[in-house]
Amino acid sequence: MGRFRQPIWHIAYRFTATPDDADELTQDIFMRLLTVLPAYRPSGGALGAWIRRVATNAGIDHYRKRARTPLTIPEEDAPETRVPVWWSPESIAERREEAALVRGLLDQIQPELAEPVLLRDMMDFSYPEIAERLGIPLGTVKSRIHRGRRALVRARRAVAAGKHPKPGRAASRRRRAIR
Repeated sequence: MGRFRQPIWHIAYRFTATPDDADELTQDIFMRLLTVLPAYRPSGGALGAWIRRVATNAGIDHYRKRARTPLTIPEEDAPETRVPVWWSPESIAERREEAALVRGLLDQIQPELAEPVLLRDMMDFSYPEIAERLGIPLGTVKSRIHRGRRALVRARRAVAAGKHPKPGRAASRRRRAIR
């Protein structure tokens, strides 16, 4: 299991805001792996792929359970992100800001739109894998990703304009338009 620690930590980090949270989620994932390992069947695929799937599912569960409140850590108190040494400090700062912005924007859109976008754009899942994971048709996956990306663009524009939309506002506007 030691060879899977780093890939699992990276999966956990994508679902958390800090390296410490990623460490904790990684431990939870390994505890889950110990309980579900007897269910692994080699005929179902490679062990590494199965372990990554279990880790991703645990990360999604963690994402769903966490409070939908934005992370508010002053920049000077923000923990250092574990990154390769060859990245420049400017690049690290840019990526950190971008990741925080994306996490905040994902929190502002509907979860049924945010989850497929997260799986596709941040976790590199294929459309069929997302459909299987979420238990929805492939066409629904494609439309939710499209709608989710549009919602992210609208949320980004609202943030840039100094407006901070509440989660789910787009849905209430759509409901009013339908009536």
